[in-house]
Amino acid sequence: ANTPDAGASVHCKIQVNGVDAPGTQLDVHANAAGIEQGQQQITFDDQGGTLPSALCEKDDWGDGDTTGWVCQASTEITLPPQVVIDLINTVFDTINGVLALVDLNPVLCPLLQAVGPQNIGGVIIIDANGSLTITDPLGLVVVYNTCP
Repeated sequence: ANTPDAGASVHCKIQVNGVDAPGTQLDVHANAAGIEQGQQQITFDDQGGTLPSALCEKDDWGDGDTTGWVCQASTEITLPPQVVIDLINTVFDTINGVLALVDLNPVLCPLLQAVGPQNIGGVIIIDANGSLTITDPLGLVVVYNTCP
């Protein structure tokens, strides 16, 4: 009937390789108003993600009804994969290293000072002294030039 249930409780735990991981179970019981809240910091060993892990929950109500333990596989997906991110970072680090060797300021700064200050959607920012910052909306690429 959607009424608060002061006898309700929620139980959570993590399983690794089909076995309850020690120290990961959290049992939270409702207060008199039927509100449940709780937290705890946990650690568990899934051997660097090589073992399957699952997040499990069991809900109990004051009338004795229960869901029983329901476990769902936990997954973590990094898109793009870390190897691609590492490659992109290496490319940009290399480009930045090469650009650091070339001093464009004598040419670039006077041109940018002539059009500055500008803020184009927070993506392209030119300040009054000609310093330039370009940031893509995803935060993957940041180009900047600092003028004296």
